[in-house]
Amino acid sequence: MKLLEKLLDSKTKKKKEKDTDVFRKIRLAIPAQAASIAPPLGPALGQFGINIIDFCKQFNERSQSYDVDVVLNVVITMFRNKSFVFEIKQPTFCYMLYEYYNSELIAKLQNKTNEKEEDIFRTIMDYEFPDKCSLNQLYQIALIRSFISGEDIKKTAKMLKSSLRSMHINLVNEVAKS
Repeated sequence: MKLLEKLLDSKTKKKKEKDTDVFRKIRLAIPAQAASIAPPLGPALGQFGINIIDFCKQFNERSQSYDVDVVLNVVITMFRNKSFVFEIKQPTFCYMLYEYYNSELIAKLQNKTNEKEEDIFRTIMDYEFPDKCSLNQLYQIALIRSFISGEDIKKTAKMLKSSLRSMHINLVNEVAKS
């Protein structure tokens, strides 16, 4: 009798453990404060059986510390019992670098508010993203990333320097115009 009870207990324990086992990990890039049940996010989560409304509410609430439309990497861990947890990662270095140079373009366009549309369009088409990055720009981005992640700034700057090299962007020892 005791043997039978032990066997039954072990089967129920295994069953409970299976409900909390990780079923799937889903990686998505979602703009901050912009999660909605509409495509492409709704169908992407719906195919896995995740409660989309709950996810959208939780994500929008937790991403309020970021500016609107900052693209965040999200890792969703889904369990067998259809519950989920998610982790919001910081924006990628490439995205931060793009935003840095994009802000320079916006500043140029704001100076041309009284010009014709053709001239403004020409300014946009002629603008090339630089093939070099100054130490000052690298330091500013490293400071932001190390503040968010809590890592050492030297370690972050070294990692960003390697990322610049892989993107074929030269690191230049000159002070950027502020």
